[in-house]
Amino acid sequence: MRLPRNLSLAGAVLLLPLLFSIACSATADDATPTPQQPPSTPRSANALYPYDVFLVAASGERKAAFGAYFWQTDSGLAIDVKSPGFPTATLEPLPVSRDETVRIEARDGPAPNELTLHVYARDGNTGPLSPDAPDTEAFKPQTDPVTSTQLQLTPDGRAYTWTVDLEPGTYFVLGNATWSNPVRPEKPRTVEVAFAIEVAE
Repeated sequence: MRLPRNLSLAGAVLLLPLLFSIACSATADDATPTPQQPPSTPRSANALYPYDVFLVAASGERKAAFGAYFWQTDSGLAIDVKSPGFPTATLEPLPVSRDETVRIEARDGPAPNELTLHVYARDGNTGPLSPDAPDTEAFKPQTDPVTSTQLQLTPDGRAYTWTVDLEPGTYFVLGNATWSNPVRPEKPRTVEVAFAIEVAE
């Protein structure tokens, strides 16, 4: 922009900030908005694996490790997976307080129709995963559970709650979850899930 010849030096100095402000305003108005992140890819209707299940406590959350499961999609595809155990490397203990009420919920699908928990002390319930993986330590139930309970759905039908009435120590939590199967109602979708917890003193 050319300034008039009769504009004093002082006037030019005062005018420059105004011109700079106008230019910045025009640039901001003309800028292309930052695109939002696209939504995450939804779960496929033909996914041959269970819904993700989480244990949620005041200290954080842990995603369940899957053991044996039978899963069938609404289109009829089915898979029956066997499991020799749960590698302990995948079971990082979640810190919980005694008598704390925790939640167990599915994130990418409905909550199970039924969920039963069996709790085992860590001591006495680990061993080699299998003859083919003798160096992989795994949770493999070998003693009686410390406690077992069939949980009840929360009133909103989205999760289960469990009160951790256990002595201080490290435990494995084995869940037997069941979802309805619209293709074969007589053979529900069944899944073993496992977590580890550390009950504080």
